[in-house]
Amino acid sequence: MSFKVPALELDRVIQNVLHYADPASIGVREIFFVVSTKGIQCFSCDDYVTVSDSLSSDLDVVPFEFSLSIEDTEALGAWIKKDKKVVHKYDIIIQQKMTGVLFECDETSTDDESDNMFFSILQPSYEAWDLVMRLLNEELETIEGSGFALRPERLVKLARLKADREAPIDMRFTSLNGVFFVQFKKGSTITGAIMPVKRSKVKEEFLWPTTDQ
Repeated sequence: MSFKVPALELDRVIQNVLHYADPASIGVREIFFVVSTKGIQCFSCDDYVTVSDSLSSDLDVVPFEFSLSIEDTEALGAWIKKDKKVVHKYDIIIQQKMTGVLFECDETSTDDESDNMFFSILQPSYEAWDLVMRLLNEELETIEGSGFALRPERLVKLARLKADREAPIDMRFTSLNGVFFVQFKKGSTITGAIMPVKRSKVKEEFLWPTTDQ
């Protein structure tokens, strides 16, 4: 089974999710791909931030899921970007194989040699990705009037996420099973969740004063 997606879109998705992929993460050390008839959605997660980005395309495929190592995903991104003509002009053909996934560009292949990359797939860490899906659930209720503190290093990468230039970063405070966290959205395709800092572990002078109601 094979299908085509725009190289520019695939490049954007991969670069975005790699911002929050950490090989030293305690939890997840892989990139999760979900292929459906509507396109491709990718997920990454370090120990404090999770992010998802997607590309929309009408695909004639049987839906499937797989994970790639962070190192292989980085190699895929580098391969797509090695020739700017690929990124800006051509499509990437993706083929599902028995033990992995093949990415190829017909336009840069020759009669003698194919321009492709093959990656062995990993068994997704479904328990971890199930939690990610619940953290990204857009139907969670917004908690109004609640303050929260975030580490600067968890925020700085948000500015690097590629989206429409006019798109702000929209944030809201919410909770799941009694755990409070921040959801964010950038543009029409990027969503994520950030774990806030426990205020009890922050110096009081660093926080806004609280007032009794």
